[in-house]
Amino acid sequence: MKHFHRLLQKQAREHYKRQLEEGYDVVLPPEPVLPASQFYATTNTNYPIEKAQIGVFVKQVLKKHGIRRKVHIIVLDTGAKSRNKYIAKNFRDLGRDHTTDNNPWDEHGHFSFCASQVVGFNENPVGALRYPGVPDNWWSWSGEKLLNRGGSGMYAWISSGLEHALAIADQLKAQGQSVIISNSYGGRSRNQEVEDLFKAFRERGHFSFAAAGNSGQGGVNFPGNITPDQLGEALFAIGAVDRNDQVAPFSSRGEGVDFMSYGVSNLGAGPGENEMRTGSGTSYSTPFAVGCTALLLGVFPEIENMADLEYVLTSGATDLGTPGKDKDYGRGLIRMDKFAEDDLPGDEPDEPDEPDEPGDEPDNPVPEPEMPLRRLAFQTAPGEAFHVKWAVMDRAKAAAAGTLAAAPQLIDLDKPQASAYEWKSLYLRDVRVYLETDKTAAQVEQELIAFLRSHWPDGRRGVLLAPPADHQEGGWACMHFAKMFAKREGFAAYSIEAKCYLEGSPMHVSVQSTD
Repeated sequence: MKHFHRLLQKQAREHYKRQLEEGYDVVLPPEPVLPASQFYATTNTNYPIEKAQIGVFVKQVLKKHGIRRKVHIIVLDTGAKSRNKYIAKNFRDLGRDHTTDNNPWDEHGHFSFCASQVVGFNENPVGALRYPGVPDNWWSWSGEKLLNRGGSGMYAWISSGLEHALAIADQLKAQGQSVIISNSYGGRSRNQEVEDLFKAFRERGHFSFAAAGNSGQGGVNFPGNITPDQLGEALFAIGAVDRNDQVAPFSSRGEGVDFMSYGVSNLGAGPGENEMRTGSGTSYSTPFAVGCTALLLGVFPEIENMADLEYVLTSGATDLGTPGKDKDYGRGLIRMDKFAEDDLPGDEPDEPDEPDEPGDEPDNPVPEPEMPLRRLAFQTAPGEAFHVKWAVMDRAKAAAAGTLAAAPQLIDLDKPQASAYEWKSLYLRDVRVYLETDKTAAQVEQELIAFLRSHWPDGRRGVLLAPPADHQEGGWACMHFAKMFAKREGFAAYSIEAKCYLEGSPMHVSVQSTD
């Protein structure tokens, strides 16, 4: 399959070169093609939602304070609207086509994927969760098309799109809403008109994010590299980390990087009504950071401008790499558990309680008995098995079907498959979990089994991996759910092992992880 990947890369590079030669100011770079080991299962969650600890923020902060301000997000990209039904919720048809396509629909796919990262998914056929526990009506979103169906644009189009988005933002702000714009494009040359428009967003109390770029050591692309002035940052440039919180090899490095977010093997929407795929790039880490920020703005109306947001994000960022701001990770990774406190990050601590007056009876609460933390080891019941499937591509059949030029897509389990695709199957058995908890082993085992059954109620839930996928990939996909369970329930799991048995064969794959 490495030859298939090379072919896709070659075609993408040729298209990119042609677009540049035609004189476009901005051309979306080829999407990074990662080795097979970079692909992970995303069947029941868009993993950044869990990695960013959005559930912790919802449980500890949002439920306490509630949503206190509505937020509108504008995605400026390859479309003003999308046909994909999984991102249709709360969409407002406010945008325009500023290109020569004369068609507001996203025919490229980049806009739809970016929008799916912003809204966290409302629903989709493989069950990825939208932001868990968040009310439905506090946010809305719209699009502006400033890149054409080929993923290319002129600065005149970008300026026009920014101007229209600014007019919408001003109207919504007058109604008491907060507005964020998400920009996942970049060019090597600078444009003063575009730079001035981003500063206008800042001056009018709006919020702007832009992709740092996929140039690696080549530096941050424009507009992400707009230099701060006496008023501070005009926008935040976002880099990409993987699920291990390591900077992605493609993510642009340099002084212009402000913050990091998750952008490797994300699950996202395509331009078709039911289309989904996985993708990597700062194009996708940026709108995910925007979605996280929208939660902050909704709960904390005290964040009134870019300077306030810079202070809050910097105070709450998870510092990675060299301590302090650095060229790889900027100020750090945006993770919502860092904001799961009574006070905004960076606020002065609450005043200590006044000492008791002489003669007052001291408070002597009777402590509730607690189970001591202890290490447990357990495994699923004998004979308990969960059917897992993943897609592989047969190169000979793919060549005969003429599908080599098309990037592989996620496939509906309940429909006949294209001739180029085949299914491989594993049975997840003998899950062993080693953890620290105050629960009994029987309690934990019962909860794990219930959790796994909820994800495979009838054996039709499949783990879909981008080709190439092998037995080891399938094994890691299986174990993903055991790990997800442990983290979601708050267990300090220090080791998980899962044995996966190949369908129709005694062969098994054993995978393990130590946290």
